[in-house]
Amino acid sequence: MTEIDTCTVNLEEPSLVKVLDTEHAEDVWDELNALAEAIGRAWQTPSSGVEILSDMRR
Repeated sequence: MTEIDTCTVNLEEPSLVKVLDTEHAEDVWDELNALAEAIGRAWQTPSSGVEILSDMRR
């Protein structure tokens, strides 16, 4: 049995939505999008797939 199967939910605890700080959610989302764009730019290479494969075979 997995850990999830053995857990029980306490219905008296506040829901996750009530606990989350939504005041700064838009700022956090903007930061995540900026990070995604930065990672995407760093991930790209000017070389084509054929050039990369050729370099690997050398």
